[in-house]
Amino acid sequence: MKRFFFLFAVCSSLLAKAQNGKFDVRLQLKKADCAQMKLLVTVEVKAHDENSSFLMGNANFRFSYDAHLIKAPVIADQQNFTSQGENASLNYNPLSLNGSVERNANGIVSLNIIYSGSEQNATPVSTNWLPIATLQFDLVNPDEKAGTTLVWNDDKAFPVTGLSEIVLKKSTPEFDYDTYIAKAGGVFENLTIKSISSLCSG
Repeated sequence: MKRFFFLFAVCSSLLAKAQNGKFDVRLQLKKADCAQMKLLVTVEVKAHDENSSFLMGNANFRFSYDAHLIKAPVIADQQNFTSQGENASLNYNPLSLNGSVERNANGIVSLNIIYSGSEQNATPVSTNWLPIATLQFDLVNPDEKAGTTLVWNDDKAFPVTGLSEIVLKKSTPEFDYDTYIAKAGGVFENLTIKSISSLCSG
């Protein structure tokens, strides 16, 4: 029993050393097309610091919005961690918004990455911000004086924003990688729009 516990402790220690992932996320306003009543927002990710870069596995990026002011999000552009669009990789499925929910007062976006490849081609995440997708919302009223904030569901607010990192194996009789949950770096940068009408007039 003692020998088993020792081996388990050693293996756990080795696995922990192989695990680097620690991430930050942010939302950026890309464009307000008030003539067409559209708002474009980018979702971006990076490693928290130089010691926490990682290979992207599966991920769910979740944030809430005020459905009184913006609604009906769709993916306008896919940029990374996807088999479509710019920097396409067949090691990932197309991005999806499966699990997103919109009610009269509020909505939750769930932007999903699905990894389906081998260890050779998982996309690295460094300390440079990487765009994941541009999301398009409908503007309910471009003359609205009120503002709004798109707020992240962090790693503690259910349903959480979370992702897994690909950890490579040296010997691969059956599987060529493991996945581990990447830790949030503590930076969840929301997007605040002070006034819809001021944004459109500007």
